[in-house]
Amino acid sequence: MKKLWSKIRANVKTNWINYSILFLVIAPLILNIGLCVTDIIYVKFGFGLTAKGLNNQEWLDFWKTYLSTLIAFGGVFVAWKSSYDARRKEIRKDQAKEYGENLEEEKHTLLNVCQSFDMDIVYKSILELAGTDAKTNDCKKAIHSARERILDTQVEFELLTDIADDFQKCEKCDFNPCLDRKIMIAIRDLYYEMEKLYCEMLDKCDEYIENFENQRINEEKFKNLSEIIADSANSISQNMKPRLIKYCKIYIDQKKRHKRELLQNGEIQYVKDLESDEMLEQKK
Repeated sequence: MKKLWSKIRANVKTNWINYSILFLVIAPLILNIGLCVTDIIYVKFGFGLTAKGLNNQEWLDFWKTYLSTLIAFGGVFVAWKSSYDARRKEIRKDQAKEYGENLEEEKHTLLNVCQSFDMDIVYKSILELAGTDAKTNDCKKAIHSARERILDTQVEFELLTDIADDFQKCEKCDFNPCLDRKIMIAIRDLYYEMEKLYCEMLDKCDEYIENFENQRINEEKFKNLSEIIADSANSISQNMKPRLIKYCKIYIDQKKRHKRELLQNGEIQYVKDLESDEMLEQKK
């Protein structure tokens, strides 16, 4: 019932002008029918509003005045409606433009996020380490640079996208949880999981380099660290990163659809979350 009333209110809000015109057109017919009914009531019971006694000339005068007023109103309405539609079109264009600019910024940020999980640094710095002092120092710098980049990207991710949101604005929304929210949560959770694993892997790389440099590592520990680093790198590059890219693509496609909705209707059409789990599973 609540959804039905929401649809009715939305329909009336959108088409109130059409309903007003329709009422003005049929109002005289309603008036005539009503007066006929009151005439019958007057004849039977002797009370009520009645049109009895009005002649044809009086009815014609009524219709002439009413139609003249209606035609004048129609002219004013057409002029106002044209101006209103033009203003609404410009507003929708401005909204869509602003939304598109924010979308481009988000696309750039998400691209940086995906590229920040750079496995080449690990392979070049650890798996191909030659052991000389110069290359060991280069490895340390590369790992430090990778850690700084991932932290800088986290700041961009949290400030320049809507994904790292607390979703408080969704609490009173009729579509909560919506498809947009489910996709954003999927991206956010996967990103933080990847970031945690990536930073842990970089810590293991630091440990590997330090022990390798000081010759404090035995063959067994060397092997264990190598396996941990390799497993983490493979998990990120072969499993988690492809999923993150596909989730981001779903998110961007959804935002592009919202941009078209703003341009066409002036508002975003959110979709109730019904099939997002199945859709995200298909994208894995």
